[in-house]
Amino acid sequence: KNNLLNITKHLKLTEQVVFYGKLNRTEYLPIIQNAHLGVGSLNWKLIGVTISSALKLREYVSSGLQVIYSSRDVDLDGEDYCYQVQPNCESILESLNKAYEDFHEFNPINQVLLAKNKLDMNNKVDQILNHLDV
Repeated sequence: KNNLLNITKHLKLTEQVVFYGKLNRTEYLPIIQNAHLGVGSLNWKLIGVTISSALKLREYVSSGLQVIYSSRDVDLDGEDYCYQVQPNCESILESLNKAYEDFHEFNPINQVLLAKNKLDMNNKVDQILNHLDV
């Protein structure tokens, strides 16, 4: 944590970056509702993960946020306002700029509908049952 605080100070971003620490759902939902972008893990490759299904990304999408993340995600890849990046500064900055440009036409309801149509537990169970041919 101290390393992240030092980087934030060095980059003079202390006015824009807040570290909250561990929060429960009732504590973090108001924060998410005031956010513009949900940031997932940006270097899954470091630990050998190539495909993920991160719960925090699903929480962000269901809260109406654009998301940025690094690993392959079968539910979010290719969806509007879901930006998959490579774990390098150039790719991350490019996607952040795209998210900023898209923000003017962005409607959070689209993300909520994406969550309802693709991430809802009923849809996930149906996918599993179809795969099992039950």
